[in-house]
Parts: sequence; structure tokens; C-alpha cells
Amino acid sequence: MAVVSFPACSDTTGRTSFIAQPGETSIRFWYEPRRGLRTRARHEPPGRTSARQASRSQQRKALTHVAIICDGASLQPLLPQMILVNKNIVTARRYGMWKPVPGCEAETWRNKSAWINNTVFAYNVRHLGQVLRTHAPDRQAILLMDAHTCHFSEQVLTVASNQNIWPCILSASTTNMFQPFDTHVFARCKMFLRTRLHQVVLTVLIR
Repeated sequence: MAVVSFPACSDTTGRTSFIAQPGETSIRFWYEPRRGLRTRARHEPPGRTSARQASRSQQRKALTHVAIICDGASLQPLLPQMILVNKNIVTARRYGMWKPVPGCEAETWRNKSAWINNTVFAYNVRHLGQVLRTHAPDRQAILLMDAHTCHFSEQVLTVASNQNIWPCILSASTTNMFQPFDTHVFARCKMFLRTRLHQVVLTVLIR
């Protein structure tokens, strides 16, 4: 996970700030091949090709990656990460077969929906507070967030207050300036996944 850099500042007690930014993104199970990638359908004779298309149900399948990045390299590995999956898409049997990736501490939650909600985000804020209380009690956490409704729900703000975390809602249209998660982490992640999927598809076609 990337580490971001923000100007250091202090509160009235002299504690150095700890800047953290939560983020969430939808990760699709299928990415449409780029233009030019074509395959021969089973019902078509040799020499004729048709564009490979994903079904509507395939295109709708997705999970949500939830994480937090910060300006502290030593604390970054300790911050919460979550993978949210829909129980109608990932069966209990398949869910039980998932194995953690070495070096990845992300938790996997299987719920009715893969969308982030107040409970999920409040859990992440509480986890962040526990990490700071244990490993950086002398730093004041400032949580930079966009205006997603779950970021400033009563449940989340209550947890933030209890954990002594200062929430800061960013203005619209400031992603490129204050939200490196979207521009430098999730965007690259999705590009990698799309490229990797296309490599697998091409490998199958060549065989």
C-alpha cells in the first residue's frame, strides 16, 4: 500500500498530526477486452471471429476494496484493509476456499451487499484509532474524507470522537489535489487487474 506525504502540523497540545485518508473502490470480476481482442465463437466456422463479450451478469459482479493510507511508513502496514463480497455472488463454499495472500492483512467480509455502509466504515475508523492508541499515542489523527454519506454518518462521527480522530470532509472536485488514493493507488490497481485479465485471456486463446 502506498504512503502519502502531507505537510506536518501540530495541535494546541504540541502533538504532531497524523494524516490518514480512507478510500473504497469497486473491483469488477470481469473487464471487457480492449478493442482488437477477438475470439471465434463455438458456433462459428473457422476463419470467422466475433468480439468476446461478457454477459450482463458477469459485468455486474464486483467486490469492494476498502483501505486507509497515511503519511507514516511504519504505521501503514498496520492500518485496516477490507474486501467486501456479496454472499449471492460468492457462495459460502467458495468463501471458505479463499486463502489470504502472503503479506496481505486484509479482512474479508461476506454480507448481503458488497457496498460499503456505516457499520463497515465505523469499524475501520475504530480500528484506526486502536492502532494509533497503541503505536502512536503522541500523534493527532486527522481523517481526510470525501463527501460519501457513510463518511459522516452519526455512527461514524461518534466512533471518531471516541477514538479522538478529527474528521475533515474535502470539497468536491479536489480529488487530484487531496485524494491520492483514487489517482495513485486504486487507478493503478484497476489498470493492473485489467491488463492481467487480458494476458490470461490471450494465453487461453493461444492454446
